[in-house]
Amino acid sequence: MAAAHSLTDFLEACRSNKGSVQITVGAMSKARQDLSLDDEGDLKEYLASEERSFSFVNSKRWENFYASTGNTLMVDSYHFTEFGKKYYLSFGKNLVGKWMVKSLHRDDNELVHRPFEDIGKYFQGNGGSNED
Repeated sequence: MAAAHSLTDFLEACRSNKGSVQITVGAMSKARQDLSLDDEGDLKEYLASEERSFSFVNSKRWENFYASTGNTLMVDSYHFTEFGKKYYLSFGKNLVGKWMVKSLHRDDNELVHRPFEDIGKYFQGNGGSNED
C-alpha cells in the first residue's frame, strides 16, 4: 500500500508552518524520553532540521482513534536511523486537516548496530568474572 500522505509536505510543515503540526501526548512523552526533546517546538525542529533517510513501513487506519470516535484517520509510518539507533515515526492529518505526529520513538524491536554483541565470548575464559 502506498503512503496516504506526503512525507515531504509533512516535513515542510514542521519546518515552515509549525502551527499546522500537532503532537499527541504519547508522541511527546516518548520523544522526550528517547530523543531528549523538551517540548513540541523542539520535536518539530528536530524533524525539520536534517535530511534523514526515511524508510516507509505502512499506511493504516489509526485503530484507537477509530474505536473511540468512529472516525477514520489514516497514518503513515516510517523508520529512520540516527546515531546507530532505529526510530519509528507515525503521522497523518487530523479531522480538521492539521498535521499530527502520532508516534515518535526508538524502535527497540530492531537493533541497527551491535558493535559489542559478541564481546562476552572474549571473557568466557575466566567464567565471565573480572576477579583474579
